[in-house]
Amino acid sequence: WDRAAQSAMIIALMMRHLSDDQKAVLIARYGKPITERVEKDKRRYLMRVLNLVRAELPKPQLYYLADRVREWGGYRRDHDDKWWAKHYDVDARTLHRWSYGRHYRGQHILGIHDVLYRLEHACYDVLLEPMIMAGMVPEPDEDQRD
Repeated sequence: WDRAAQSAMIIALMMRHLSDDQKAVLIARYGKPITERVEKDKRRYLMRVLNLVRAELPKPQLYYLADRVREWGGYRRDHDDKWWAKHYDVDARTLHRWSYGRHYRGQHILGIHDVLYRLEHACYDVLLEPMIMAGMVPEPDEDQRD
């Protein structure tokens, strides 16, 4: 029961403190599609996350981006990178750059996973203080901040 109670508290904090986009990110990432309705909701949230990522990364092909976002959300990919490379007539390095970004002239150009990671961790940053106030996590030491 402790886990159920803690889960309920986390969901309540999510609903109270996160924006709709941030809720979509965490539900898309961690939601378990145990019923048909939850499956539909998770897919809808994954589409919302896809649009958030796409707004920041105009370069990757849409269907490749969708495949990567689905994988991030816990689903099996439709195709591997070898198939995508052949389909888009690009090499494996191009797909790697789309997925993980690259360094160019001293700066990092974002990839799909960079944006997904940033979106997810922005949610954790928002939830940390309310979780500390609720006694769910200990307050970090000064050394651990930032």
